[in-house]
Amino acid sequence: VAGLAVSVSIDKGMHSITLTFKVDVDPPEYQFNLSIYGKKKLVAKWRTTEVYSEIVLFKPAVAVRPPASFVFHNAKNGTRITARGHVLVSSRADPRSTQSSPVFPEVRLPYDGSTTLKLPSNLPDSVITVTPELPGFSNKVSDKLVLFGGASGVDPAERQVNLSPSDLLDTEWRVVLSWGEEPRDLDLYCKTNFKPELVYYSAKNKGGSKNPEMGMIELDKDIMTGKGPETITFTPKADKKYRFFVHNYSGSDGSGVPLSSSSAKIVVFKGDGDSRTYSIPTDIIVDDAGQHGTYWHVFDLYAGNVVNINEVVTEDLRQKQL
Repeated sequence: VAGLAVSVSIDKGMHSITLTFKVDVDPPEYQFNLSIYGKKKLVAKWRTTEVYSEIVLFKPAVAVRPPASFVFHNAKNGTRITARGHVLVSSRADPRSTQSSPVFPEVRLPYDGSTTLKLPSNLPDSVITVTPELPGFSNKVSDKLVLFGGASGVDPAERQVNLSPSDLLDTEWRVVLSWGEEPRDLDLYCKTNFKPELVYYSAKNKGGSKNPEMGMIELDKDIMTGKGPETITFTPKADKKYRFFVHNYSGSDGSGVPLSSSSAKIVVFKGDGDSRTYSIPTDIIVDDAGQHGTYWHVFDLYAGNVVNINEVVTEDLRQKQL
């Protein structure tokens, strides 16, 4: 419910009152506490007098709601993964689970790419993790999701999970952008303080990830039809600067589906097996003119140190000084 905007209008004879507020949940980890979901009573008061109340059903946001089905794609080339493996479904992330007594026992579901993967229908309301274990691909990434309300709490859309192949050298990094069906066209960028200076769909720097003279960086994949992947593979230089950000090309004029509703996610894979995940902020981000921000500043990399940013802004990050 973090970032949820609620408006309440009350007609009182000659006067009409509209109250607008935003639900603030801090820290963000509370979104995985099942106690915040269900039917809640919202009460509007003028000073100490109740002027309006209503029962409202709170459900998990789409970003953490389980999809009706999963499909797994190669983050480097965008093709569907057909390797035979398993997908682990666990309740270990649920606060009620203990090592000896989980909310439900772990389930390993077979997957071979011939069909989509569906979660078992008999799982109880819980916080779950879904971890693909497919040969030749990283198994360091899990989706943390909230099962609530049975079939009515499932996102009907298919979720495409983009996995990095296990082909990175120890010193290489791979940055993978994934999102939902809308907006159709998000673009992943890397701005540097050395040549090629800007890596994106019009300047992919093909072949550059293995070439020192080309900066050891390239955009592997560009997608304009939703879901991703958009992928940059590079070898960080200790004395250089990097800025990674996303542009909502579909919403360049401020219209259409905003970034905050894109379910966008960045996963950074490192050749040594480490990974980290960034999720798009879901707060309502607008400037003074009422426009949604079209740039997601994800992180910077200075002298080998990651500086986490994770902000949606209106400023054109392509032009911002690094």
